[in-house]
Parts: sequence; C-alpha cells; structure tokens
Amino acid sequence: MSEFQLRHCVRDVLSRTSEADPGVLAGLVLDEIPADAREVALAQAMRLFVRQIISENRTAHHRGSSAPVHRSGQSVKVAAIRDNWQRRLHDRVHGADSQWKILADCTYEDLCAAANEREELAARNSAWAREYRAMASAVLDAGAETFSDLPVEQQAALLGGAS
Repeated sequence: MSEFQLRHCVRDVLSRTSEADPGVLAGLVLDEIPADAREVALAQAMRLFVRQIISENRTAHHRGSSAPVHRSGQSVKVAAIRDNWQRRLHDRVHGADSQWKILADCTYEDLCAAANEREELAARNSAWAREYRAMASAVLDAGAETFSDLPVEQQAALLGGAS
C-alpha cells in the first residue's frame, strides 16, 4: 500500500459534497482518514498549519502588536519602535530556491524571491477580487437574491464558460 496522501483525501471529500464550511469539511475529512494513517496525515497537515502561523506571526510583528518592553521615562511608542525591528529580524521568510530562512540571514536573492512571491499572490488575489465584484454587480443589476438566480447564460459568461 502506498503512503496515505491527505491532499487526495481532501480532494475526494470536496468532490462528493457541496458543503462550504472548512470546519465541517475538516470533520468529513477526519472521518475518511484510516486510523493507521492518522499520524501520516497529521504530519502532512502540520507543514501547512505551521506555515500559516508563521505568516500570522510575521503580520503581527509587522503591525507591532507585541507588547514592547517599557523603560521608565520612555514613551510606549518609542519602545515599540525600538523593539519591533529587532523582533522582525527573526521573521521566517520563504526565499530563493524554496529555502526557508530567518530574515537576518536572507540574501538579496532571498529577499527578491520573497517579494516576487508576494507580488504574484497579490496579483492573483486582485484578479479574484475583480471576478467577485463582477459577479456581485450582476446579482445586484439583475435584482437577484443569489448568483444561482442569474440566467444560466449569464452565469456561464461570468465564469468564463459556455452555456
């Protein structure tokens, strides 16, 4: 038997249900994982989960959300500015050649790769936003309650398909 692939299990569950809530979907996936494959599945899921937490921490550090060490006679704002940049040196960055590094150890190539990755993600998100705005406008213009209330031809045109 080949090694269990969590990605395939999730895709199978998605193909069999119209459920949209990730929490409910996670439960359905859990029900599909054989008992002897749970450790393998957890190991596969942990990489993505850890990456998500890294991203959340980086965003929090960028906003300066961590409580700075306050010294007597110094403003909290000054302390935050002083301390935040030093904490950010320990941010984890996905750099060149798909290598993960601490920000302080990043080369020019690593930083350019990280910037490129974020620009590509921003462009994809912007394209999705434009698509959803067009769908929202069509629903509003038609006086429809939901996207599925639009005529099939309009749905197909908006989704880039043929009816």
